[in-house]
Amino acid sequence: MYDDQNGLVVVSEDPTPMWGRIEGKAEAIRNAAATADAVRRAYDERLCPDERTMLAIDLNSDAENVAGDADARFLMLMFAVEAMIEVGQRSDTQIAVLDELRKHLVGMTDVDPGDQREVVDALARLRDESIGAAGRRLAASLAPRLYGDRPAVDFFRYTYGIRSKLVHGNVGERRPAVEVVRELHGPMVWFVRDLILARGGANWPHPHDAVAAA
Repeated sequence: MYDDQNGLVVVSEDPTPMWGRIEGKAEAIRNAAATADAVRRAYDERLCPDERTMLAIDLNSDAENVAGDADARFLMLMFAVEAMIEVGQRSDTQIAVLDELRKHLVGMTDVDPGDQREVVDALARLRDESIGAAGRRLAASLAPRLYGDRPAVDFFRYTYGIRSKLVHGNVGERRPAVEVVRELHGPMVWFVRDLILARGGANWPHPHDAVAAA
């Protein structure tokens, strides 16, 4: 297979060469606003992305600029997902448990004041749900669709684990293989796209819809 090039190209007669040419048209998108406009035209004119979604669109576009690096592209797509995650508070029951723990700790007189204050502060931070829990809640909005043959919530849980291993300095056997990361690019693109459209309230097609209907 030869790339297009100017000038004379000499090829062997054996085997007999076959000639073909593939052409396509693409729309260059340079920023989130232009991307949002393209999404509206393609899927739903009523789509009105908020700031988080616009940031996700920007990151999704930036992922293509590092497509040659499997880890970098995956992380950019993951950052696009994280941009759409909104952390909320834990349930009333969980907060009540945390408050009881705080009261118990404050009432303890045999604990170093510095240690006591540090643990009380940690309990206060636990009133907000974790990024992982908020991300699973976001992914649940895409049910019952599959990504990489995994339900949306399981796909987020798996990819978030891969993300953590990549950014927390794991090396050697503890670092995800490039082949594993690269295989996630395709479903991650669909995952990010569907989350962007879902946040805008768009009604959109998905490859698995056709499979389910069949």
